[in-house]
Amino acid sequence: MAGDKEKQESSAKLAEEEEMLGELKRERSGAQSAFTRKANILTRTANSSTEEKLKAEWDKFGREYCNLISANTDYIEALSEADTEASRQQANNVEKMAEDCDQRFAKVEQEVKSSLWSRFALLELAPLARRAERAMDQAERKVKRETFGLCERQNNYLRESIDKTNEKLASWKAWFPVAHASELEERVVSLTDLRESLWLQWEQEFSDSKSRAEDRHTANVAEWETATRSEDSVNAPPNPSGEPPASTERSAGSAQPGSASVPPGTAGRSVGAVGVPQ
Repeated sequence: MAGDKEKQESSAKLAEEEEMLGELKRERSGAQSAFTRKANILTRTANSSTEEKLKAEWDKFGREYCNLISANTDYIEALSEADTEASRQQANNVEKMAEDCDQRFAKVEQEVKSSLWSRFALLELAPLARRAERAMDQAERKVKRETFGLCERQNNYLRESIDKTNEKLASWKAWFPVAHASELEERVVSLTDLRESLWLQWEQEFSDSKSRAEDRHTANVAEWETATRSEDSVNAPPNPSGEPPASTERSAGSAQPGSASVPPGTAGRSVGAVGVPQ
């Protein structure tokens, strides 16, 4: 009786494992079918769908791929636990199918991203990149800088152009084919480095120009002061006594040389009335 009970329990456990394996196999097969169906749809419509629809279909395809990975993992683990020759062989087959799905996913991903790049992203990014590059070329070719304010405005325009390109690049980055993404990123990084280098060059130029102007002003002031002292020394009258020269100013009541003396109390009278009795 005990042996019969053990056989029954063993049979029940085996039946339970087979049922579980069958359920996992069906889930894996369903996930595989959904994945393949979505991959076929994307392959057919990648070059004709709108941007919004293509992105939406890609998101669905990504979810189907995740479901398939999860189903494959669960089924392979259950087969490994069964530890029979048949289950081990089945696990190897499932792993091979999983690798094929990985390759299919990578292929569809490249097709979708290439379509998004050539049909949508490039149309938005290329004009922004060209605008920033033209602005940089013009800034580098301009030799004469009238004022520092003009350089600041030009630097701000360069920064704005590069920042807009960078923002748009960031919004598309997840959809770029690898080669195109790295190429465009390198262009933007190069523009950023050039702008910073050019700005430092402009700052140095104006700093040097300001220093030269201050030096010239200081030299001119010193030259004028020297010339003024020399002229005063030449025009000064001889003074043998060594005493300071008398002031040339006279008091308000002093008579000027060659003019008649004005008696006190006559201020305000006409000249003709001086000394004439009334």
